[in-house]
Amino acid sequence: PTPEAVFAADSAEVVAEALNLLAVNLDCRGNERGSQLLFLHALRIRRRLFGPAHPEVASTYNNLANLLRSPLVAGGAGRAYHSGEVRAQVEALYRRAIAIRERVGPHSPQLAASLTNLSVLLGRSGDAADEAEAERLLRRGLAIRERVFGQEHPEVAHSLHSLANHYQFQRKDFTRAEGLYERALRMREQYYERNSDRVAQTLNCIAALKRAQGHDQRSEELYLETLSIRRELSGGRHSETQK
Repeated sequence: PTPEAVFAADSAEVVAEALNLLAVNLDCRGNERGSQLLFLHALRIRRRLFGPAHPEVASTYNNLANLLRSPLVAGGAGRAYHSGEVRAQVEALYRRAIAIRERVGPHSPQLAASLTNLSVLLGRSGDAADEAEAERLLRRGLAIRERVFGQEHPEVAHSLHSLANHYQFQRKDFTRAEGLYERALRMREQYYERNSDRVAQTLNCIAALKRAQGHDQRSEELYLETLSIRRELSGGRHSETQK
């Protein structure tokens, strides 16, 4: 290619990356429609520049799927699946990202992320086959992260937390869930600190687990600690403190 063509391609990817980052920012601020439009624009640019099987294309598929998945899983298994068409689109986006990332390398952190993301969607469907696949995806994502990062790492803690959620909310296996939460909590306290949102996330889930086990006093203590952490971090404006 000519220098002009190389410069044009580089400039287009800069635009695509800026669109991708702005889309993430809009999503964090609750502007889902604006975020979706920007992700789609970035996807078109990257597919034109790199073709349909490039890692940057996979990244955009994954990000767009995350955005579209959020309202599907927010309402729980009953309400979340009111739109089968959207659910199918989200699943297809994740599977495209996974297929590309598999070809790039079967042990990449990016692949582990997409496997974990798809597991959340499948685990909420209420279908036994989907739930079984979700568990396999979570375990594979955990194995990849342990291979890449070692046994003690925040990304490993994230996989442990996600797997614990699966055992608590889908499998109702509270004993196994508790062990995984405790491992995730220990790592998160080590790498962050007790007063961090990651720790609060795990404490909140352990509180729900204790309530399901009938340990109401311990559950209340953990809920109150979670609330205290989130209020301190957000000045009382955290979404989970306003429910």
